[in-house]
This record gives sequence, structure tokens and C-alpha cells, in this order.
Amino acid sequence: MESKRIKSKEDIILEDIFNLKRLFYVEGESLENSYEIKLDFEKDSNAVNVFATLMELQHGLDQYNKTLIGAISSDIKISSVLLDVESGSIKTSLQDFIKKLPDDEMIERFIDKPKDVVKEGIKEILKKGRAKLFKIAEIPDLSQKEKENLLVDETKEIIEKSDLSAYGMKVSKEKIVKAAEEVYKPIRESKNDIYIDQDGNGFKKLNKSFKVDIEETFKDRTVENIFRAKVIIKKPVFVGTSKWEVIYDKSMEVEMKDSIFINRIKNREIAIRAGDRLDCQFKSVIVYNDDYEVIESRYYILEVYGVIPPLDEQLII
Repeated sequence: MESKRIKSKEDIILEDIFNLKRLFYVEGESLENSYEIKLDFEKDSNAVNVFATLMELQHGLDQYNKTLIGAISSDIKISSVLLDVESGSIKTSLQDFIKKLPDDEMIERFIDKPKDVVKEGIKEILKKGRAKLFKIAEIPDLSQKEKENLLVDETKEIIEKSDLSAYGMKVSKEKIVKAAEEVYKPIRESKNDIYIDQDGNGFKKLNKSFKVDIEETFKDRTVENIFRAKVIIKKPVFVGTSKWEVIYDKSMEVEMKDSIFINRIKNREIAIRAGDRLDCQFKSVIVYNDDYEVIESRYYILEVYGVIPPLDEQLII
């Protein structure tokens, strides 16, 4: 009887990557502008973590590509396709595909020879836009805010110079920096080194220092309020860093900052349950973009003054 070979961690990782290829398969027209990503994983690396990193990175790149093209039109649908996987260090080959374009009649109102222009225009924006992201994010002597501003300005310039700009364009700082964070978050959090080869001239290692904080990015458009409130407990959390669910006009997640209150619950000095109300010091942080649209909301309970049971018998703590 033939014995079965025990799979190595590398075998398991490669199987997961090939499954990823099937997961991200799409039908469409290739732009023939492939680029490669390489992940050097250590022999004792967790296979699940390696797979998750590559999956998140592929998703991040896909979102960044869609953000670039979305500045022209939401009717243009594109996607990244995983072409190939090589063993050793995990090396993946990606390529951009067009899934859908606006009707020719619509494009012809804005662009001459749309069939000749659109495909090359999309290809140019994606290639130059990605290259700009990886170039600016890797500049060592710029602050995070300087990198973000430069990235938005130069991305806007790339799209403005494109033949597709005649179709109309709107570059959103919020969307660009958020999409850039989706690319760099898995890079930053991975224990393994990640490299990119965008044009066949060799792999370049990506650093882990690029990190977007939307609240900091739009600091001049961030509004903070601290006030006393009574919130209804929907789902309390006593372990870890998970957020509580409460109701204050609407259902929301809040970060509980009152460690004394939590410790008193853990020590069984007081008891709470869903439906009780917390009389507390409440903090809201609302972040607006340049169009004064709400792009992020964060809520905190800073201090609990008392617990109010449903029968309105207040328990002072």
C-alpha cells in the first residue's frame, strides 16, 4: 500500500493560493499589463496567515484600481485577476481586466474614437496610478500627511492628463487615501516581507510605515463633542477590546473607556444586563470629507455615573 506524502506548509499555502485564483476569476477583456507580487515567508509561517495576507492585498489592490477608474465613471467596471502562482517565495502574477464599459454612444459624446482610446486610457491610469502609490508611500523623508497630499495631487494630475478626462472626472481625497490604506494594511501587518515588480525591472521591497488615520487626515474637518447622555445597553462586552452595542437615538457601537466601571462588573460589585440604561459621559467624533459628507463616526463612553434599570430605579455606582 502506497503511503501518502505529508503535505508541507508550503504545499498548503500554494493550495490556498490556487483556490484564491479560482475565487477571483472573472470574465472580461485583459489590459495586458500584468505585474507581480512576491511574499517571502519563513518556514514556520502560519499557512492561514500567509493566505490571508495575499487575499487582503489582492482585495486592496482591486479596490485601489476601482477607486482610480471610479474617478472617471462608475459605469466602468474593472477587476484584478490572479494569473499565476510560483513556489519558493510565493510569487503571484496579477493583471487588470475590463468587465464592463459604458455604451459607445454615451462615450462618443465626450471622447473621439472611444474604442481606441478607452482601453488604453484605463490601462494608463491603472499602471501610472499604482506606480505613484508605491513610489510615494516608500519616500522615507515625507510625513504621512505629506505623502497623502502628494498622492492625491499626483493621482489627480495623472487622470487629468489622460484622454479619458474628457469624459469627466472627480478625484476624492477620502477615497484615494482609504483605498491606499487597504493596500498597505496587509503589507504593514504581515510578518513576512512583500515585494512588487510593476514593470519587469525587478522586485522592490515595500515598507511597513505607510498608515492612514482618517481622523488625522481630515483633522480640520473633525468635530468632537463630549456630553452627558443616557444610552440603552444592547450588547455589553467584558472581555477583549470589542465594542459595546448601545442605543442612543439609533443603534451604534461604542468603545468603553471606563475601566473602573468594567472592573466593578467583573468583581460582581454591580450587575447590568441588556435593556438597562447607562447614565454616562459620552464622546462623539464625526469626520467629514472635503464635501462635508460624514465619512467616519466614532463613539466612546468615557465615564459611567450610574445604571438605570428598565423600571427607572437608578443604581448609583
